[in-house]
Amino acid sequence: MWTCLALCAITLRRSLQLSGELAGRFGSLGLWRRPARTPVASEATAGALVVAVSSGLSLRGSLELVADILDAPARAELAAVLRDAHRIGLSAALARATGDLAPLFGRVARATMSGAPISASIAGYLAEERGLRRATRLEAARRLPVRLTVPLALLILPGFVLLAAGPAVLHSFEVMLGPLMP
Repeated sequence: MWTCLALCAITLRRSLQLSGELAGRFGSLGLWRRPARTPVASEATAGALVVAVSSGLSLRGSLELVADILDAPARAELAAVLRDAHRIGLSAALARATGDLAPLFGRVARATMSGAPISASIAGYLAEERGLRRATRLEAARRLPVRLTVPLALLILPGFVLLAAGPAVLHSFEVMLGPLMP
């Protein structure tokens, strides 16, 4: 039994080392990398922008206020949009934005061009992003039983069988062959 446990521990350690090596190899190919876009950052930006716009600030003032709470990449992206806004106008600069916050800026640009309420448009974007994140998490949770089947079959089930059937098998051997231990 101790030999079996030692072999299981060695196999588990080796598989973890192998998965780390594979993650290193395939991560450079982009196969196991997390998505570059951080939905939580865009949701935080959208939430702060809804509050700022709803408080009565202008769109430009809201964007400048939100820039103070953003992380460095998002702040740089917002600063580029505000720089372009001085040359071509705020709506056009928001529409031409690229980067992680481009979907949010595109939604705001469409709202300003059409005359729709900006806070309602941003709130709709925020609801969609939260729904997408929730759907992604639900999908991962639904795949979990399938992923846990292999550890269950290889690690837990054999130990359970040994604990449940082991004493009965040992008793049967003792009846057939006599005492196993002198």
